Amino acid sequence: MSGPIGPNTVTGATDDRAKGDCLRTASRGRTDSTVGASTPSPRAIGRRLFALSGLLVASCSGDEVEPPSGDRPAPTPPTDDISISLQDELRHLATLGYADYAEEDDSEFPGSAVVYLDPARTSPGYGLYASQPHGLAALIDAEGNELRVWRSGPKTTMARAILLEAGDLVAVCKDDPSGSLSSEFLLRLGWDGEVRWRLDIRAHHDVQELADGRLAVLSVRYEVVPTIHETIPLRDDVIVVVSAEGEVLEEYSVWEMISSSPEWAQRMVQRYLRRHSKALADVANGNQGAGSPFIDLFHTNSLQILGPHELADENSLYAPTNLLLSLAQQNTIAIFDTREGKPLWLFGQDEFRGQHEARMLANGNVLCFDNGTRGRGYSRVVEVDPPTSTIVWEYKARPPENFYSPTRGTSQALPGGNVLITNSDRGEAFEIDRDGELVWRFLNPYTNSRGVRGGFRMLRYPPALVEPLLQGR
Repeated sequence: MSGPIGPNTVTGATDDRAKGDCLRTASRGRTDSTVGASTPSPRAIGRRLFALSGLLVASCSGDEVEPPSGDRPAPTPPTDDISISLQDELRHLATLGYADYAEEDDSEFPGSAVVYLDPARTSPGYGLYASQPHGLAALIDAEGNELRVWRSGPKTTMARAILLEAGDLVAVCKDDPSGSLSSEFLLRLGWDGEVRWRLDIRAHHDVQELADGRLAVLSVRYEVVPTIHETIPLRDDVIVVVSAEGEVLEEYSVWEMISSSPEWAQRMVQRYLRRHSKALADVANGNQGAGSPFIDLFHTNSLQILGPHELADENSLYAPTNLLLSLAQQNTIAIFDTREGKPLWLFGQDEFRGQHEARMLANGNVLCFDNGTRGRGYSRVVEVDPPTSTIVWEYKARPPENFYSPTRGTSQALPGGNVLITNSDRGEAFEIDRDGELVWRFLNPYTNSRGVRGGFRMLRYPPALVEPLLQGR
């Protein structure tokens, strides 16, 4: 099988065969852009959101941002007002094309792990990846040596894992629906694998460690919103803040924030209803096998509370309490003002196809994994300048179809300028420089009985964090 960026990219035989198409351009942006200052915003929501986020991130001076004075509503966990089973969720995910294992097996490298390494050009650090169908996370060095493994338990899957400053692991997991439990949960494990706590809150896709040790995680709730549909419930994504001890502290709704901009709310609802009109009509008429039993308006798949940023004094888009989300069903990435509970900037509806992993960079741009679903047939990684809504850098394979992950996928900017990319649906991760040259490639050694690699997500952590943990501090 060919590699992600050409048939011979792991050989290093020539200077240019490992290059994809990397374009620096100022002409490909879209102007679906910044939301106007006159957009109405519910102040009650704003007080709650600022109290949430202001306590969780440090200011550029190193001091904590103080919340505004006034009453704070009592913390409330996300509630399921409507009964939606895990089987319903799995049926919905099947309509989106999710699968636990790679679509193809790269038989050229049986067993695998690291299959290509340019030690002079790869960015130093340790990889942490969650092999979803195996319910495990593994920490590896640059050569692929497995240094530590955490497991979420029998009959579970693990969609994502992050390593905390203290050395614990936090993972987004799901019980096997064939087992006695059916739940999506957030799990915290110690460095040696012991269970600190498990929180059943329908956790999905992404989790972030905040400056004070708390965690922000994506969850869902279901409710009928008559302005969207009279009978079919909305699957509303909810950002939940959890204490280091596993206690739910705050939660807030993506729908509430989008609703504060009626123009954008209407556009997103109409777009979704138009695309899914037949399936929704079938479900409303009692044909439950026709499609999702709920309206997945956003399918939010990444979150980032920005925290301190050197551009915050120059542009309100970079305020430390702002929230960056990827809304895959809307082909949109968005920055929200959590103090006001409203969107500030939205981009991608005419550019992206089912994107994942929107991440703010130190230079003020947003890096994003654009999956390329719904007909395009190839993936790419793009860097967007929010103030101008312009794509300033792009990576895609040559030919483009050699790099395609219809679901999941991650991209991470590394020190020195390289980018780590997870091609989840191929069971591989690879690192490129900004000219698209391959410097490192990894294939998941965890497979099914037929040797097909498990899908996964990978992040790289700096030696300064990992090595003291390996040495027992």
